[in-house]
Amino acid sequence: MVVRVKSHLNPGAINKKIIAQFQKTFPKSIKKDILNRIASGNSPVAGKGRFEKYSDSYKKQIKSIPGKQVTPVNLKVTGKMLKSLLIRNIKNGISIIFTDPVAAYHDLLGAGRSKTIRRLLPGKGEKFYQPIQKKINDAAIRAIKKVFKN
Repeated sequence: MVVRVKSHLNPGAINKKIIAQFQKTFPKSIKKDILNRIASGNSPVAGKGRFEKYSDSYKKQIKSIPGKQVTPVNLKVTGKMLKSLLIRNIKNGISIIFTDPVAAYHDLLGAGRSKTIRRLLPGKGEKFYQPIQKKINDAAIRAIKKVFKN
């Protein structure tokens, strides 16, 4: 006796369901976690550690602003760049970006004359600092489980 099994499994539909579920369950605290890590003077990118110190000339500029500090290096002179952190749903997942162009200098191009890089978000082949990455991974696992449970 030959038994034939016909499957109506649609991988594209499953992927869309997982993405939709992931977007629903994505932790709202991730934005706060990223900003808190930066505020502490540390990169939210795994393995990058503490931000490099400000240059002497930039320290002088910061000290001239009442209430501002030069340590930790928290990239918050005006707050504009940090306020530009956006987390939003996109077609195939979640997008985490800084919309302020100044972020590109700190993150990729290098800030100031010394072109100092202070990684703000992971690039290709990088991950977030472990506690942040774990929250994202846990959300993905919950989304997958929920789709296959139903």
